[in-house]
This record gives sequence, C-alpha cells and structure tokens, in this order.
Amino acid sequence: MPNMRLIVTNLHDSSQVTATSEALPAEYTKRSDRSRPWRSTDTSQQVITATLPRTYFIDSLVLYRHNLSSVSQIRLELLNGSDVIYDTGGVSVSGLVPLGQFRFGIDPWGATSTAALPVKQTPFWFTLMAVTGYRVTLIDPVNADGYLEVGRLRAATGVAGFQRASAHRGPLAAHRGRWPRPPPAD
Repeated sequence: MPNMRLIVTNLHDSSQVTATSEALPAEYTKRSDRSRPWRSTDTSQQVITATLPRTYFIDSLVLYRHNLSSVSQIRLELLNGSDVIYDTGGVSVSGLVPLGQFRFGIDPWGATSTAALPVKQTPFWFTLMAVTGYRVTLIDPVNADGYLEVGRLRAATGVAGFQRASAHRGPLAAHRGRWPRPPPAD
C-alpha cells in the first residue's frame, strides 16, 4: 500500500455537473476558489451527478472541503453509460474514535474522527475502472448549517508515491540512479 497518492489531473474539471438543488451552482465544485462551494438549498438527500466528455480510467474520487456532519453518509456510484459499475452503498463520513485511540479524560464521550478537522475531506480509493461519469449521494438530514456543501470534487487516476529508487524499472533503470552524462562539447 503506498504511503501517499497524488491526483495530478482532475477529470472532474472537464465534466458536466448537476445537483438536486443549487443554492450555489454545482459547477463551483470544479474551482479551487474557497469562497465558491456548491451548496444545497436544504438538508434533504442531495445527488451530484458528473458526466465526463468521454470514457476515462479512474481509481479515486475525493470530496474536499465539505460541511458534512459526523453522522452523515455518502454513496458513490461509478457509471459506464447508464449502467452502475461500482456502488459503495452508504458510507459513513466519520466514525467514533476507536477504543485503542480514544483518550479517556481528554476526548469527549462519542468523539468522532473528523469533528476537530478544520478542512474535511472524504476520499474513495478503488480499483481502476473505465467510467463515463459518477453520482455522489449525500445524506445528512441533521446538518447544523441547514444546507450541504462541497468545496471541490476530484476524480482521477491517483499516482502512488514513495517507491524505492532501486525498484524503478523505467527507461533510466540501466543508469542505476545516475543520470546520463551530457555529450562532450565540440
């Protein structure tokens, strides 16, 4: 398992995006501007649907800068045409702090793993699949803000990091970590 994954090219930026309700447009999930998130009109179940311009291979989707509470659920469905090829079902955004990590006398009773995070994100990592779009269903009827909000969606093929240099099998492997010397000057 890699120590880190990078999303280099965000395919969500080229998609057509719609949402169940829009107090602020769903197109804002394609922007990194903090002051412009997508926002629903209320806390009812919301569905964000993205349609890609063509078929792409993806293995990751991240909801970044959202306001979902610790009791909320997210459902991710990957689409190939109109067929659902992957469905997470309802996934909890945050769970209770496990007993081995719960600090008695310090953590409040019922502490959750995302309650104190200043910027919340929810990543989904899955096997590489060819998709033409995806649906994200947000369920958080008790959200204290009175609306659901997502600042940014990222969908891509994640690049795994922290491989040992000796494990590299690319075109420079024959150099064993040494760069080729420049040609001699004339």
